[in-house]
Formats: sequence, structure tokens, C-alpha cells
Amino acid sequence: MAVPAGLGRIREVVRNAANRVAIYNGIGLSETFSAWARTISLEAVVGLTVGGLIGMFAAIARKRALTSAWLNALLGMIGFVGGAVGMALAPWRATTVTKNIGGMIVTSTVMRYPHPYRVAFAAAIVLPMVCELIRGARRKKLAVNERP
Repeated sequence: MAVPAGLGRIREVVRNAANRVAIYNGIGLSETFSAWARTISLEAVVGLTVGGLIGMFAAIARKRALTSAWLNALLGMIGFVGGAVGMALAPWRATTVTKNIGGMIVTSTVMRYPHPYRVAFAAAIVLPMVCELIRGARRKKLAVNERP
């Protein structure tokens, strides 16, 4: 029996949508773009805050203007978003978790790192700190070169 052209197109669209959902669910991403954008923007805010705090503490400790903290805030944002998205997309060995829920044993296996936000938070802290270490080394080198 021949399939009408319109029905064949509908089947193709549904099949493509199902494949996209399977891909998104397979790597742990949301199925809608707005939820994905909301997640990334919240990650950016967290990274901006962490980097900004590190930059403020460094500016106060080195007696500089607080405006120098913006670079650290941006580095914190890049570190947190990059760490979270990178770890969500990076391949990882299979991790199996078994739980006893209401007398029933539930086992789930994922092929990605189970704690991407820990890595993201560490990246949001490390990038601004490395930037401050480089700034300090440059200032020290300039101070040594200026001496007679």
C-alpha cells in the first residue's frame, strides 16, 4: 500500500525529532533551547560571581582599583560555563549507580562524568587565580627591571 506524500513527510519529521531528543537525552542536555539557554546563563552568573569575588579579594590585597576585578569575573564565567559544558559533552567511562528505592532496586548507567559542576567550580576558581599569579609575576618583573 502506498503511503501518501504528506504522511511520509510527517513520519520523517517525527523520526528526526525523536533522534534529536535521543541525542540530547544521551548526553544529558535539555530538549528545548530555552531551557538550555537558561542553564548556561545561570552557569555564567555563578562563574561571574566566583571570578568577581576572587578578583575583588586580589584587588583589595594588592591595593588596586576594584575595576581590575572584571577580567577575573569574565575568566570565572568562562571557566564555569566551559567546565560544565565541556564535562557534559566529554566522553567518560561507564558509571553505574544502584539504589534501593521503596523496596525496588534501580540501576542507572551513564557514559559521562557524574559531577560536572565540581569541575566547573574548580575551573571558575583556578582561571582567575592563574591570571592574578601572572599579573603578580609581571609586576614583580617590571619592578626589578626599573631598579638602577
